Amino acid sequence: MGQTEYGIGAIPLGGYVSLAGMVDESMQADFEKVPPQPDEFRSKSWWKKVIILFAGVFMNAVLAIVILSAMRFSQGELRVLNGPLEIHHNSPFSDIGFETGDKVIEMNQKPIKYFDELLNFEELLSDKLNFRVQKFNGEEKTITVGEGFVSKFSDKISEMIRPLVLPKIGHVVVGSPAEKAGLHTGDLIKKIDEDSVRSWTELVSQISERKGREFKIEYERNGQVFTSKINGDTEGRIGVRVDENALEVQRRELGLIEGVGSGVRSTVELGWFQIIGIYKMITGKLDVGKNLGGPIKIAKYVGEAAEAGLGPFWHIVAMLSISLAILNILPIPALDGAHIVIVLIEAVIRKELSVEVKKEGKWGFIDTKGNLKIPNIYESVSDFTNGFAIVNTGLGYELINVRGETLYKWNSDKILIFEEGKAALDDQQKYGYINQEGRFVIELQYADAKPFSNGMAAVGIKSNDGGLLFGFIDSTGYMAVPPIFSQVKPFYRGVALVASFQDKKGELLWGLINKKGEYLVRPSFLQVRQFKSGLAGVSLKSKSDTETWGFIRTSGEFAIAHRFEWVGDFEGVVCPVKYKGKFYFLLKNDRLLTSKQFDQVGMFRDGFAKVLMNGKWGHIDKTGDFISSAEFDEVGDFRRNRARVRTQGTWGVIDEKGRFVVPDTVYNKVGDFYNSRALVNKNGFYGYIDRYGVEVTPRDFLNATDFVDGKAIVETKQGWNVIDTTGRFLCEKYYDFIEPFENGYARVWLKHWAMGKVGFININGDFVIPPQYDETGSFYDGAARVKVDKKWGYIDKSGLPLTKAKYDVARDFKEEAAAVLISNNWKFINKDGVEFPENLELNYVRDFSEGYAAVKFGSNWGYIDKLGAVAISPIYKDALDFSNGRALVRKQNGKLILIDKGGREKELDSAFLFVHPLFSVGTSFFLSKTGYYGLVDTSGYIIHPPTFEAVQPLRDGYAAVSVGGVWAIVNYRGEEVVEYKYNWIQSIEGDEEYWIMKDKLKWGYMSKFGGTAIAPSYYSAYPFSEGFASVVTVEKGLEQYRYINKNGSFISNEWYVEGRKFSSGRAAVRTKSKSNFYGFIGTSGSILIDSQFEEVRDFSEGLAAVRLIKDWRRTKLGIAFAQNLYPLKVGDVWGYIDETGDIKIVPVYDSAGYFDKNNLAAVKIGGIRTHISKSGNIFSMNLAPGDIYGRYEFSEGLAAMYYEGKKGFINEKGLPVIKSLYQDVGKFSEGLAWVSSKESEYSQKVGYIDATGKMVIPQKYLSATDFKNGRAIVREKKGYVTFTGVIDKSGKIIIPVDFPAIREFHNGVAAFRKYDRENALWGFMDENGKQIIEPEFLSVGDFKTKVTYARKRDELFVIIDKKGNKVMKEKFQYVSNFENGYAKVLSLDGEWAYIDSLGQYLSSIYFELVGEISENIYAGQKLGNWGYLNNQGEMLTEFEFKDARPFKQGRARVSANGTKYGYINKKGKSVIGFLFDQATDFTEGFAQVMSEGKWYHIDTNGVKLYAEGYDYVENFVGELAPIWNGREVEGKYGSIYIGKQKVTSIPFEYDELKDFTEGICPARKGNKWGYINQNNEWVIQPTFEDVTQFASGYASAKYGGFWGVIDKSGRVVVRHLFSEVLPFYEGRFVVRTGTTWGIVDKNGTLIAETKYNRILPYSSEVAAFFREKLWGFLDLSGKEILSPTFELLYPLNQSIALAGNGSFFGYVDKTGATKIPFDYELATEFSENLAAVSINGKWGFINARGAFLRKPTFTWAKNFSEGIAPVMSDKRKWGYVNRNGDMQIPFQFRQAESFSDGFAAVLTEGGLWGYIDKSGALKIPARFLTAYNFTDGIAKVEAEIGKFGLIDKSGNFILKQQSLKCFRMFLITS
Repeated sequence: MGQTEYGIGAIPLGGYVSLAGMVDESMQADFEKVPPQPDEFRSKSWWKKVIILFAGVFMNAVLAIVILSAMRFSQGELRVLNGPLEIHHNSPFSDIGFETGDKVIEMNQKPIKYFDELLNFEELLSDKLNFRVQKFNGEEKTITVGEGFVSKFSDKISEMIRPLVLPKIGHVVVGSPAEKAGLHTGDLIKKIDEDSVRSWTELVSQISERKGREFKIEYERNGQVFTSKINGDTEGRIGVRVDENALEVQRRELGLIEGVGSGVRSTVELGWFQIIGIYKMITGKLDVGKNLGGPIKIAKYVGEAAEAGLGPFWHIVAMLSISLAILNILPIPALDGAHIVIVLIEAVIRKELSVEVKKEGKWGFIDTKGNLKIPNIYESVSDFTNGFAIVNTGLGYELINVRGETLYKWNSDKILIFEEGKAALDDQQKYGYINQEGRFVIELQYADAKPFSNGMAAVGIKSNDGGLLFGFIDSTGYMAVPPIFSQVKPFYRGVALVASFQDKKGELLWGLINKKGEYLVRPSFLQVRQFKSGLAGVSLKSKSDTETWGFIRTSGEFAIAHRFEWVGDFEGVVCPVKYKGKFYFLLKNDRLLTSKQFDQVGMFRDGFAKVLMNGKWGHIDKTGDFISSAEFDEVGDFRRNRARVRTQGTWGVIDEKGRFVVPDTVYNKVGDFYNSRALVNKNGFYGYIDRYGVEVTPRDFLNATDFVDGKAIVETKQGWNVIDTTGRFLCEKYYDFIEPFENGYARVWLKHWAMGKVGFININGDFVIPPQYDETGSFYDGAARVKVDKKWGYIDKSGLPLTKAKYDVARDFKEEAAAVLISNNWKFINKDGVEFPENLELNYVRDFSEGYAAVKFGSNWGYIDKLGAVAISPIYKDALDFSNGRALVRKQNGKLILIDKGGREKELDSAFLFVHPLFSVGTSFFLSKTGYYGLVDTSGYIIHPPTFEAVQPLRDGYAAVSVGGVWAIVNYRGEEVVEYKYNWIQSIEGDEEYWIMKDKLKWGYMSKFGGTAIAPSYYSAYPFSEGFASVVTVEKGLEQYRYINKNGSFISNEWYVEGRKFSSGRAAVRTKSKSNFYGFIGTSGSILIDSQFEEVRDFSEGLAAVRLIKDWRRTKLGIAFAQNLYPLKVGDVWGYIDETGDIKIVPVYDSAGYFDKNNLAAVKIGGIRTHISKSGNIFSMNLAPGDIYGRYEFSEGLAAMYYEGKKGFINEKGLPVIKSLYQDVGKFSEGLAWVSSKESEYSQKVGYIDATGKMVIPQKYLSATDFKNGRAIVREKKGYVTFTGVIDKSGKIIIPVDFPAIREFHNGVAAFRKYDRENALWGFMDENGKQIIEPEFLSVGDFKTKVTYARKRDELFVIIDKKGNKVMKEKFQYVSNFENGYAKVLSLDGEWAYIDSLGQYLSSIYFELVGEISENIYAGQKLGNWGYLNNQGEMLTEFEFKDARPFKQGRARVSANGTKYGYINKKGKSVIGFLFDQATDFTEGFAQVMSEGKWYHIDTNGVKLYAEGYDYVENFVGELAPIWNGREVEGKYGSIYIGKQKVTSIPFEYDELKDFTEGICPARKGNKWGYINQNNEWVIQPTFEDVTQFASGYASAKYGGFWGVIDKSGRVVVRHLFSEVLPFYEGRFVVRTGTTWGIVDKNGTLIAETKYNRILPYSSEVAAFFREKLWGFLDLSGKEILSPTFELLYPLNQSIALAGNGSFFGYVDKTGATKIPFDYELATEFSENLAAVSINGKWGFINARGAFLRKPTFTWAKNFSEGIAPVMSDKRKWGYVNRNGDMQIPFQFRQAESFSDGFAAVLTEGGLWGYIDKSGALKIPARFLTAYNFTDGIAKVEAEIGKFGLIDKSGNFILKQQSLKCFRMFLITS
């Protein structure tokens, strides 16, 4: 009709209208950029618009009037008269006193004539209801109820109260059970069996319950009572109908005019009732979910009405029409009322509102039953917390309550946390507090605010330097504690832990204050935990400069001394702690719950704790006993006496006694129990089980959550819904997404349709935001960046623009701000699209982190806050993000420092080259100038020295580290938690269970503590996400992406060309059939969204970005894997370190392997291969000397050997296992080793054998390589030419043997050579032989990095990537191989330079020559002279040296004239002058120099270690320094003995020496050991395989593989029968056979049977033994003088021993009799007849009778030594007390050690150690980092970090060197 589009449907139901120029439900707004047209809605005047919009409402009302008028005219007016009522027996009406048969006479003083007057909602919803009721017995009664009574069940009121219909029969069906039983019309039913019947409803219910059964029926007829038996049918019917006249009804006929009037009146009444209902729902007086229904509920009511007849059906239609009229007139977005409001607003402001304002939002709230409680009207919402939620209305943020009422409007979306009735709220960066009514009780005034606790709340104010300082306010807002602290913890029982920076060192230290702000403990703790169960964990720096933990009380006193490496929190009386690398459970009295040691522990839950022991998990109870043995690969915590357990990839459930409720072979995954339900997964589908293992729901969900408050969210094929614990669906419709419940509410996601080219879809594949953008990011903080016409902007999750597309660069939102670049100026925008800072020009910015962003002003960096104000001045050369309150910056002079948010600076060690910004757990990796990584904490303190070659942060305070190319896992303290054994370890983001690892070139998954979860069997593996991971397998040369679950099973048989991670139950894939397009699969592997997109992103916040136009391509990059296998390199030699980084075997070897299971490692020294033990001793074989002349590195348990000119293999015990039959052999790799046999004088044949020696691949090749990744390269002769190919382990040819050469594969790529007509040319292939770069080069390098060199026919070199593309435009005469990421290049002009692995020059300067890069510095030559540069290209020195060596340990040897040598440091400054004729590089802090014909060792300051030189010296590495005087004896040991300035020597003629004890020293010649004295005389001839040092006249010696005992004459006093021997006393020895222990005497007689778990020779009188988990004593005769009694037992001391049982300590004698009662919380052993004990947290001293020397008053105490003991005051100062109990030396020291040799080491306030005498005078000034006790007038001290020496009592050094052990024999070898 004209230009109007219309249609007439075949079925005239439903309809629509879309007006041109109007924003309606379709969201079409294409007209926005065009002026209004005459025929468009927006061109009309406002009053015409209102009429148009009101038309729909008007017609709804007219339709209702027409329907109701027609019904009144045709049927008349029918009304049921008031009479007796039927009350549902379990309804709220019965609860307030109503009974069936009651009659309501009045309601709210208004008489009731008709029944429908009882259902008047205006009355029922009034503030108070009064009913006057006539009871069925005639009595009258008043019933009164308050407001809100009816609102709870308003939707069910017609079911709870109705007119009473008596159980009187109106009709009996012929032939029915009723007729057969004798029932007649008019009979009144009284009883069914023994149950009374009062209404027809009860009659029907009683009969239905007895379907198919015989029952007794009692009825009344004509005043008489009869009884009959009757059989109901199977459907619960007996064949009777109700009396149609049972209800008293009044009917009035109406004419046409009266009918219309009645219709209008009814329409108005029904409309008014609905308006009242809506008002009550808005005010919370009516339940929204119960009274508001969606399409499903409407369809249900219409269907029921239709079944009841035409009358009820048309009545429902009329009511719906009235409802639509009222609902459409309401000002709700997308409804007519909202459009009318917009029209009226536009009329007032005389301006059309933007389209964005007119569009609708999407978020609302449902309750736990799935009912919509708060409509979907918000742009975004938060979860409900403490009864409040934050919603975005599109115009700003509002705080609403659970009724949807707005309490406050502001510009923040932070969730409120109410504590003690108040919550901190921020607005415009200011904080205040509101109460639970939403009113401010403390005004907005603070820069930060924390929740209230114990009546106090921490608040922050801005300090003068821009930082935050915290104080405490009370509940009235009064500042009770001034804001002077940098960090605070909440108040607990009247005290709070607070932290502030200390001026001297800039350290952040914690202390303890009360509510007045008074210090109970001054700032001294490094770290603290919050108080729990009355105790708080705190850490201090120990005397060894390590951090140790203990516990304090709220008084500040130590309840448990600080000695632990880590502590958890006390839960009740138990707390997990870590001590010496093991975990224990500690009680509050400082006793152990159990003596068991664990590798990892969890907290106690429901009375049980999970523990890891020997790589397996189990549970212990609160007695410390296992409820079942530690046998599981993984376990969960106990919840409601159930715990989940995993064995080999499948899960089960155990109960509190360790019994299986569900076997551990059933499910792929089991969750913890919540609401007695556990989530389970099998074959990719989810379901739930109860506590008895019964599946209570079908296992067919695609996604599911744990139960919370009896509800769980699940995803089905139809969408998302909510279920209860029975599995019943609660939502009437399915949503596109439901977020988790919070306080009974959940956010739900609804669809929004449109079209375009790049946009967002939801998890159903629906276009939610039109794909209209050129490019997008993912959603962060509810916003996503989008690109349109080469410019970036931002949209929210509804697709509404937050900003216009105007930015050149845009980043994702982080901390509610996003960085953007516009017109070469960087800015930030907030969630409102407002740009900041306003008046600052920024050259570059980093993202916000912890409220601050690093920004660049010109060339300097500083920080701004979220208001755009400069928080820290721009004075730095570079600046990184804040993390954990600290940021790393570089000063203009290049120094690295840490700053806090106030700009306070903390300098770092000068050795730091870079620090990773990873302070998530308080520590970070730093790169030192040596090129190695270490760990540093937030105060700059080095907690692990730089020993790691590479690091990769994982998560939860763990990191993967590499030493020698082999990877391990360490914790944030640098402690090894997973041993060095993997080729690679990678974190899995967001996954708490698995890490990816690479072992032997295959990928798999490991558990968090190192156990193999899924064996390495994949060519690639990717992180788990939502329980699934993509892995790559290779079939027939094709890479196939497949998905596995967490037990390693494939989720389907399908494979894909590419597979992304799962997100929201969906994973993007490219299928075989549509390999160029992406689709999405579900967790079962089935396609859910068809392959149709060119590119996709993963789902983020419920949406996924998709691309429809192909305008860019993806490329795959190769992955490089380092495969270095050496433990520790120092200089050019190798040694070994332990897990703490300490050198345990000094670096002296040319190469070194890893220790195997037999504790042996292969090493190479002097060109000879051998094996050493962990003590550094040479491995001895049980063969005659000379049998084996050479040995190679062990691999897979076997090593090659020479024997009589042939090669074979030996095992790790040195025994031949494969005969020496071959000319040459390779090492075992992947189970095979190549072997060659000589075919003729000029040729050989090569094949492969397995570990048994069996030939598995015949000897037919000319040469072969070791197997790697299942492949080996072989060479074969064809005619007169040799060719190369690749075979697999079965001998099958993978790559044909057709290539003249194939080189080793690196990063999946190998160079190959082919001939053309003129030349042999090189190209590159992948591992399947596919050519990836054509053969066109005369020579190439290997792809050890991302690039390599290649030389074309023009004889010049270029740098190419893996596609063959040039990455540098220059050509070169020469390029070296890339080593450590760098390569030398020679330009066409004949000048040298360095490039990195990206093809970038390290310097713009070219040189005549260059040296090697060492410690990130290299030398270059210009005009014949050398200078030094760093790898940033900065000159460190001028070109001034004739000779220049690489830097080693911070020093480089240089020569100015070519004849004299000196050393410079890394700043280019001369530190050691040109004094020497010859000089070497530094190794381990020392160098060898020659002056006047003699050699010396000097340290890095040029100081000689000794005055007299030698003919020659080598590196003094650790404790070993070979020297020569007059003659050289190669490969032999001698010794230098240093002590009290004395130096003596043992000649160099021994193969090995140990230390001197009791005047003699173990010495080895050949394979036999004996003993020599200090005059170099044999006192015991070399006879034994191994020996120990002498002690008390005896030593252990090994012969024939077993140990015995010898005396100093060499006589065997105990035969060689035992696995281990320990000295005891007076000719007694503790011996071990297998795993059990006993005691023998010096004749070898067994005096205590070998039946004990452990025996320790505690003292001269007794030995302690361990059996049945308890300790006892054995005497010298082997008699048990004390049976197993105590949990802890210490050595006898002065005839009594310290013992522990239960929770306390006491003292017993050797028989176990109590000498001093078990009254002490802590205690020490006796020393000088006194012992220190703790009672009630205070320490004192007792004598052997248990009497106190003085009342316990000290915070801590140590044992007496030389008549004096160190004690600590409550102010944490140390002094000394004498034996009278008097203070001899006042409290003044930070730490104090016991006296020894008349001196004691003390730590002064300056942080350095010195020595005092017994008067307290400081005899040796405090100048040492560490100080040890004096012994024989000599003490060991640490003067500089890592540099130890010896001093005498005058404080003079008698020895300076860098050894960690100064009191032992120094062994030296040439």
